Amino acid sequence: MLDEQGAAKAERALAERGFAKVGEQGYQVAHDGIPVDTGALRDSLWAAVWQDGTEVWSRGTVPPDPQITRQGIETLIGVGTDYARFVHDGTVDTPQHPFLSEALAVLRTGLADLVAGGFAQ
Repeated sequence: MLDEQGAAKAERALAERGFAKVGEQGYQVAHDGIPVDTGALRDSLWAAVWQDGTEVWSRGTVPPDPQITRQGIETLIGVGTDYARFVHDGTVDTPQHPFLSEALAVLRTGLADLVAGGFAQ
């Protein structure tokens, strides 16, 4: 039988695993949606999950000081190139490839399902 502290630890571990799973799904959607010319944009893609400011899962090279609140559990996906928005939004000469918007949709749905299911996934 778990005491209150043990139950809280178990719930936190379930939440971290669930958020990591959803983060991985979002990362994969973004990765697959990036068109490849040199590969620099896709290589700069990263995703991470933090629990109270401590990184608990990541893919890619997470920047040294991402903009997180350091409270609760957070999931971010980002890229490290200056031109990512032009690929994402398109220009007059190139079509849009909304890889981050598609990843955000996966995160929203996945995290809502996770929370609604009590982190049981």
